Amino acid sequence: MKFLEEALPGCFVRIMSPAGNKYRLVEIIDVKIDFEAGAKGVYTLGKNKTSLLAKIKYGDIEEWQKLKWVSNSEPTNDEFRRMQQAFRLAKDKNEKSHLRMDKIKIKEAYLQKIKKQGGVPKYD
Repeated sequence: MKFLEEALPGCFVRIMSPAGNKYRLVEIIDVKIDFEAGAKGVYTLGKNKTSLLAKIKYGDIEEWQKLKWVSNSEPTNDEFRRMQQAFRLAKDKNEKSHLRMDKIKIKEAYLQKIKKQGGVPKYD
């Protein structure tokens, strides 16, 4: 288990989507044993029984998936392009969110300054 915790994060794998209708290329960002699910969480992976879960990232979506959904075949060019697009959109969304937060912080700082000065200055 320790080996997988160290080896898998940062790897990109082809995995079946939750809807079960197509594969997508995702990044593994964490690995854990699913202790909470108990016997219900155990599944067969190759010849072994396991309850390992991989935390995967696709754009701005992060979710835990069983390793049995990972494909051993090469990703397609289309899957690679879709992954790039998902990560690009997530990055753009994140940058826009930071810009909104910066605008809010600037506005709050300006309002605090006005409040300390006793209100909006009057110009004649």
